[in-house]
Amino acid sequence: MTFEARVGQLQSFYGDVAMKMLTDKVVVRIKHSLLPKGCIPSEVDFLLTFPLSQDVPNGWFVKEQIRLPNGTMPNSSPTMIDGEAWFGYSYRFQWDSSQDPMYQYVESALHRFARTA
Repeated sequence: MTFEARVGQLQSFYGDVAMKMLTDKVVVRIKHSLLPKGCIPSEVDFLLTFPLSQDVPNGWFVKEQIRLPNGTMPNSSPTMIDGEAWFGYSYRFQWDSSQDPMYQYVESALHRFARTA
């Protein structure tokens, strides 16, 4: 699947999606992504980073730190991307880039915040 097709999937699923080409990567921002019930905040901007000329993301970030439903704050790595502060997480989840839609990757990342362990 091409990068453009993946971004198209995200736009169809989320609506408010913007793409920007940087010197070393492409970033795709999804505004107002909903977090699982009980998380604070309840929605965040979500950012995917793609290496140039690749259709699979190599990182994902949220705009704000997140408090889980049990009240804890998971470890995050603050980073600057295109002049903005973002928080990265090392959560891993299953996603098969050869067959799973791009929104499944995003939803898997977001729903990981429902787990408290």
